[in-house]
Amino acid sequence: MPDLMTGAAEAVSDAETPLRRPGGRTARNTAAIFEAVIEELATHRFDEVSIESIALRAGVHKSTIYRRWSTKPRLLVDALEDAAAARLDVADTGQLATDLEAFAVSIAHMLVSREGAAVLSAYTVEAPHNAEMRAAFRRFRAVRERAVASLVRKAIERGEIPEGTDSASLLTNLLGPLYYTVLIEVRAPSPEVVRSAVRATVASARSGAFADPTPHPDD
Repeated sequence: MPDLMTGAAEAVSDAETPLRRPGGRTARNTAAIFEAVIEELATHRFDEVSIESIALRAGVHKSTIYRRWSTKPRLLVDALEDAAAARLDVADTGQLATDLEAFAVSIAHMLVSREGAAVLSAYTVEAPHNAEMRAAFRRFRAVRERAVASLVRKAIERGEIPEGTDSASLLTNLLGPLYYTVLIEVRAPSPEVVRSAVRATVASARSGAFADPTPHPDD
């Protein structure tokens, strides 16, 4: 896919810096393993990738991998989280719209990055029939939900959106157009796609569309 959203680059903060790992051989091995995972997924189908092939590409013994990751899906998600950590932008600008735009831009970049494209391809093929893959990616999604939950909580405290706004529903509404563009239209999300998703999400949040409709005892 082509490079994306050069016009929205200003929305991405200086958070795009490499994730710091502890020093030593363990850190070097981990970095090599994560890189090998992405390389393997970029050149092979998921069912063709094995712990052994990852170990061979990383230059480590397979026992080094098995000591930390017992299955491919768990290793896959950790490798993606490592790559995403350098790209994910959770800004605190004082406004929900600009916070969500920075977040959405960083997710869009991740989706069409070399790492994201390789893993997304593996997931879309495997998830329908691989329960462990689905479970591993639920953990990955939970990290994103926690990041958005902090933005939602601050927006509620500022009075921008109603109390009880559900951050998971907001996240789905925000990222749905981005995933549709990548997976169905097979192109990189443009700045307008991102801005449109942010506008619609903020408007829906302000209207109470994501708020818990269940009546509470004190109401």
